[in-house]
Amino acid sequence: MKRLPFFAWLFCALLSLLLLASCAKKTENQNASADSSEELLEVAEHAESERLASLFVNAPGGVELKSAPSEQAAAVCTLKDKQPVTVLVQAKAAEAQAVAAEVDSAETWLNIKTESGETGFVLSRFIEDSLEMIDLIRRVEGSYNESGTDSDQKITIKYIGNQKFEVDANWRMFQSKNLLTAEEIEKSDFLCRSGSREGVQVDYKLHFDGSGLQYDFIGQYWDLDKDDNPTNRRESRISTKLKRIE
Repeated sequence: MKRLPFFAWLFCALLSLLLLASCAKKTENQNASADSSEELLEVAEHAESERLASLFVNAPGGVELKSAPSEQAAAVCTLKDKQPVTVLVQAKAAEAQAVAAEVDSAETWLNIKTESGETGFVLSRFIEDSLEMIDLIRRVEGSYNESGTDSDQKITIKYIGNQKFEVDANWRMFQSKNLLTAEEIEKSDFLCRSGSREGVQVDYKLHFDGSGLQYDFIGQYWDLDKDDNPTNRRESRISTKLKRIE
């Protein structure tokens, strides 16, 4: 057999070295890419964990953590007021395998985890994203009137979740219900119409100053002429700091 010249052997050796170097470089890049992806995933998971961990329980008397998204499910433990939790999964009550027929399908069940490791389900109205929002709810929510529990002219403000409040005004002659957001209550006055009838219209205005509610009762009255057109309009206004009924 004819032997290859020396330069041919040298060329083959150099080519082999180049191929080995290329494979090593490719493997190194793949490993670096994998490491980089793992680092990015860890950063993303950490950021998501940090974001979710800033949620808090809003339940002055505590609320049960359920083993399933159902009011009838067994309790895992009792969550304490203002306890920090992490949300794992959100599931609509209508889509979840809930057996409690009384659960409103519009409400949302949250799958959460406590700092001590318990996991379970709780309705979203019991979870807020900040302690400041919980404190705002406590300062706004409740039943109020001018003279105490004997008055039948009462305003009840009830928190219904998702940073919304239901305002129910119950007067001698008129009633009204309004839905207000936490932002509306915190940042502006709001005027609501309680009702009207021939010759009388009743509005009320509420102002939240950070520590309580200011109430303005605005009554408009008028007479009717012989053709039943309104005439001689006049206004009655009462301003007072509302007292909370515990």
